[in-house]
Amino acid sequence: MKNKKAAFILALFIVVFLYLLISNGQRFQEATVKRVIDGDTLILENGDRVRLIGINAPEKNQFYYGEAKEKLKEMVEGKVILLESDRVDKDKYGRLLRYVYLNKTNVNLYLVLNGYAISYPFEENEKYLKKFEAAERIAKDEKIGIWVPSKIFINNESVINCFNVTSFHWDAEGNDNLNLNDEYVTLQNLCNFPINLSGWDISDRSNKEYIFKNFVLKPGKNFTLYSGKGNDNENSIFWGRRNSVWYNGGDALYLRDTFGGFVIEKSY
Repeated sequence: MKNKKAAFILALFIVVFLYLLISNGQRFQEATVKRVIDGDTLILENGDRVRLIGINAPEKNQFYYGEAKEKLKEMVEGKVILLESDRVDKDKYGRLLRYVYLNKTNVNLYLVLNGYAISYPFEENEKYLKKFEAAERIAKDEKIGIWVPSKIFINNESVINCFNVTSFHWDAEGNDNLNLNDEYVTLQNLCNFPINLSGWDISDRSNKEYIFKNFVLKPGKNFTLYSGKGNDNENSIFWGRRNSVWYNGGDALYLRDTFGGFVIEKSY
């Protein structure tokens, strides 16, 4: 009886061991990169599209898009890479969600650490989340890439010191998409001079972007940016979206000047 029990336990151990070994092997895949699409997306030789997880790079026409794309292209295009999967295999567009390695370098992490992308949790794929967050903090501290600060000075004062988020209402009452103007953020000009925000932009972590048009913020005054539709005036601006901007589970606001210089961030 004891021998049968011991044999059963041994057999079970072998099955579990083989399962773990096979599962771990399935998490990694060797592939060749055919083409880089942008700073966080590429196409493999077999036609599969890969979205680098844990990060988000600038979109086309956004500041530092070209630099992020070129860096990823320089690193992996035409080369053999190793792909690592996490909990969720694909996104809603059918793209493979993967960590990309080149010569033992985690490419996803490298892009965040060097200011080409931000840390961006992807569904349940959070295996290296803390490492990505730490890498982003380093890039911010070093003021590199997308974190290069604004170089705009007015009356010898940096505009970086002029802004304060006085209110941030990211969770609208009821259904966010049906109550868009209850989703808003209010910013104040702390300086004693007007600031022309035309061409500046506000964005969130997923790269939803609002670009200011012909708007001057007077000294000491504030304005509120609503997510929905309305008529702009000196105190209220309307994004004009059809769905919500701010993710209730945690997001960030970024304000950049017309040259892409980083001004302020407000996270929650």
